Amino acid sequence: MSQRLDLLPPGVTPGRPIPSHVFHKLPRLSGWKYETHEGILHVQPDGSVQVVRLDVDREPAATLDIHNDAPHRVVPWQEAGRAALLAFNDTVFSGTVHYWGWEGADRRDDLAEALSRCGDVGSVVAVGGEGLLVGALLTARGAGGPFINVLGVDPDRRRQGIARTMLAAALHDVRGGGYEYLHSSYLVACVQSALWHYAVGFEDIPTPAATASRLRAVRWELARTPAVADSVTSAVHASVQSAMGTMGSEDDALALVTPA
Repeated sequence: MSQRLDLLPPGVTPGRPIPSHVFHKLPRLSGWKYETHEGILHVQPDGSVQVVRLDVDREPAATLDIHNDAPHRVVPWQEAGRAALLAFNDTVFSGTVHYWGWEGADRRDDLAEALSRCGDVGSVVAVGGEGLLVGALLTARGAGGPFINVLGVDPDRRRQGIARTMLAAALHDVRGGGYEYLHSSYLVACVQSALWHYAVGFEDIPTPAATASRLRAVRWELARTPAVADSVTSAVHASVQSAMGTMGSEDDALALVTPA
């Protein structure tokens, strides 16, 4: 189930009427936009993107070993074939349309573009013992070198270390290519993606848009909690706004995860 629904009270559903007093008491998540139009609740991602990077020489890269006896093996992405990758893309990302507003054709068009920009450094796929595609990690070249452009694992094969194994192979290639970092990004709205990136060692490159999205959620939670004094809300806002003033350019960060 999407996180946008997990925190909604019983009886509250996007696309259906909601009383004003209920709307103003809703808990809200970072990266999501909550609105009402003519009394109807609308919940959708706000589009903010967090850019992250992983130092190819730091942990956990050194501990992500590729095991020959694993139930999957990692091979260059070209071995999968275009048709298999397109079918795999539909299987893996069919449940994430609420993050992007995509239809099936949009996902296929997006992957087709990703394949046309696929880099030779760090692009790999995972194949199961039955010879079927179970994972894909495709890179492209950005302003700072390779970045993860597509990453997915078969829903029936998740939590088996497949993504980590692909990452190990990708890091080996990126390190061999003389690059210092492997970059990636995720929608702030997608908690699963954020947790995975942090678990394997990626670090945020702070940007104003992603920080502002998180600040809105924090301010909302403070404002809807009567026990929290206005001074606390103001202090949090001032502190984050000050930090945002020292951040690098949004455009520079996004260029790291945009095909050059």
